[in-house]
Amino acid sequence: MGSQVKVGKESKLFEPLTIGNGKITLKHRVVLAPLTRNRGTPLRETSTAENPNRIWLPNDVMAEYYAQRATDGGLLISEGIPPSLEGNAMPGVPGIFLEEQARGWKKVVDAVHAKGAFIYAQLWHSGRANIPQLTGTPIVAPSSIPWDDPNECFMYPAPHSTTPVKYSEQLPLELTVDHIRKTIRDYCAAAKTATNSWGVLESGRYDALLYGRYFISNPDLVERLRNGWPLAAYDRSRFYGPFEDPTIGYTDYPTYEEARK
Repeated sequence: MGSQVKVGKESKLFEPLTIGNGKITLKHRVVLAPLTRNRGTPLRETSTAENPNRIWLPNDVMAEYYAQRATDGGLLISEGIPPSLEGNAMPGVPGIFLEEQARGWKKVVDAVHAKGAFIYAQLWHSGRANIPQLTGTPIVAPSSIPWDDPNECFMYPAPHSTTPVKYSEQLPLELTVDHIRKTIRDYCAAAKTATNSWGVLESGRYDALLYGRYFISNPDLVERLRNGWPLAAYDRSRFYGPFEDPTIGYTDYPTYEEARK
């Protein structure tokens, strides 16, 4: 018979792991995967059909969410962070191309660092999976070929509308050399802002497990895995906002110890 698989605190999940060219040593290998949750706050309080909200900021609820899932020596990967307005394909998703956004992300990072954890910025550009009604900018993609599914719709209505928008009806602009250079500059600027604000290393290869859905419903996932405690169920209907109350299905999941009281 083969050797018995180790579980709980004896598992390899709880062995240290060095990443970032030896610059950082994690105390365990349970990593928060990048999860878009659409909980950002609009830059402006008012929104009209002529001038809808297009830019979103990180907020205190987001800082609480990430801090809940931060553990000493653990690693969190942020939700997708657009490096530019044209790359922001969903409402409630904070980018990192404005100073106000960088200040908001700094609060998130400070909350994570206060728990002794590390956080990495997942930069993300939507490409052709976007609609100009949301961003107010043209759609850009490697080619001018539209979305190939004629019936797939943008998952949200356009601002101040209830009519679904089909991706296939939105013809993207083919990236020119100048636009490619601009997109590269956007990524470089976002990476520089993230590094300056977060003090995070460049990503390296590592051997770990990334958890998504069960990290949502189990803010103490590391301890549940360490101790063999049962996992709480998640509410899929609350995965993606925006919601009137952003905390429901976001920061209101109890830890195992809290649920036992």
